[in-house]
Amino acid sequence: MTSRRYAYFKVLAVLSFAVWFTLLTIGITINSANYLEAIGDERGTLYDFLMVMLSYTPTNVALMAVWAGLSGGLTSNLAAENYFRHVDRQKLDPASPDFQRLIYMTESPIVSALRGFMVYMIFIVGANLSLTSNNDSVTNIFNMASKVAEKKERAEAQQATAGTDKTALPENKKEQVENTAPPLYYRFALTISLLAFLVGFDPSRLGGWINSVPLVGSRPGGSGGTP
Repeated sequence: MTSRRYAYFKVLAVLSFAVWFTLLTIGITINSANYLEAIGDERGTLYDFLMVMLSYTPTNVALMAVWAGLSGGLTSNLAAENYFRHVDRQKLDPASPDFQRLIYMTESPIVSALRGFMVYMIFIVGANLSLTSNNDSVTNIFNMASKVAEKKERAEAQQATAGTDKTALPENKKEQVENTAPPLYYRFALTISLLAFLVGFDPSRLGGWINSVPLVGSRPGGSGGTP
């Protein structure tokens, strides 16, 4: 890698992290319910559509996974330049772990970004297949901003019971958002982003960590639970 390309990748890595952090901030601070309501009432604009794409939890986290994977890919290219600087790449055994790491760490960052999106899809599909309770985390995540009509009806009912006291409703809304949405969003977004970054950086290392976890009933040096 030339010095100009190395500097270019460093700038892109910083920018990709800035975009990821911006998406995280949008997901935390902006409520997509109003924009979803506008689109549902067929009075939405292109701005409403873009805001839903950026702030609605499922699409927001999907974009975060892509940018986390891209950040991992850019970072791995920079790390590979240092890691393999004193290694003769032509003499590496194709079956060796170092060769596999070299392939992954020097691949196009676009591939890493797509791999990050695959992490998001696998997580969503796997969670929906394994969790069927109405109270599971995936259901709550997707309902965080989707039940606009129910929220509107509940707000109107609270406003009617509050009478002339207008301070009760904002406090209720504030308490609901602070107590339910942020912790769930943090866990969902950061877990997906971490996995997307790892598979974008070096999937072979993640596979090594998984393989190092001992199986239940296995013995050290053994292949399973056989005596």
